[in-house]
Amino acid sequence: MEIKWIVKNRNDALAVLFLGWSCDENTVRHVVIPGYDVIAVYDYRDIDACILSEIPFENYTRKVLLAWSFGVWVAGRLLLELPPFDRVVAVNGTLCPVDDNYGIPEKIFAFTLKNIERQGIGKFNERMCGNSINDFTPSRRPFDEQLEELKTLASYFRERQKLFLQWDAVLIGEADSIFPVKNMVRFWEEKSIFVTLCPEMNHYPFCATGIKLIREALGL
Repeated sequence: MEIKWIVKNRNDALAVLFLGWSCDENTVRHVVIPGYDVIAVYDYRDIDACILSEIPFENYTRKVLLAWSFGVWVAGRLLLELPPFDRVVAVNGTLCPVDDNYGIPEKIFAFTLKNIERQGIGKFNERMCGNSINDFTPSRRPFDEQLEELKTLASYFRERQKLFLQWDAVLIGEADSIFPVKNMVRFWEEKSIFVTLCPEMNHYPFCATGIKLIREALGL
C-alpha cells in the first residue's frame, strides 16, 4: 500500500482519499481542497494499516475521508484501526465489491479480469471515465503491478472481514459503467446509509462536477 501527499502545506485540516484499483497519485493530482492537506492512498497488493501510521493525524483539527470504488472496501477494512474522522464518504463502491446483489456480479468481474489480462487497461479506463475521459490522468504504475493488485483484491474480497459501517454519506453516479447502480443503492439502503444519486457522474468521479459533489458530501 502506498500513501502520497498531494498537498502538504501545514493546513489545520486533512483529506484522505482512498483511490480505486490501478490508480496512483496522478489520478487525483488535480484535486485541491482549499484549507486542506490532501493524501492519496492506493496500491492494495498489501493492505497494512501500519503504513497509515506515518500520517500525523494528531496535527489536524479536522479530518475527512473519501473512499472510491474498490477503495471503499479497503477503507472499510482499515477505518476500524484509525483515529476517528469528522466525515467519511463513499463514492461508487460498496463493502461487497464483487457480489451478484451488492457489487459487481461475479461473472462480469471474471470476464473483466480476463479482458484486462489479455488487452490491457485502456478499454477499462474508457468505460470507467465515459465522457469524463479528458479529466483523467492514467496511472504511471506498471501494468503487471496493476494486474497483480486486481488479482490480490479478488482474493481479499473472498475473506470474511469486520468492516467499518458508520459512513456519513454515499455518492453514486447514475452513469457508472463498472458497478451496477441498483446493486450499490441496494447495499447502502439496507445499511440505512444516506445515498445521493448523481445523474451525470461516471465511475470515475474526479471531474469538475464530481469534485463539487464530493466537496459538498464531505462538508467542505
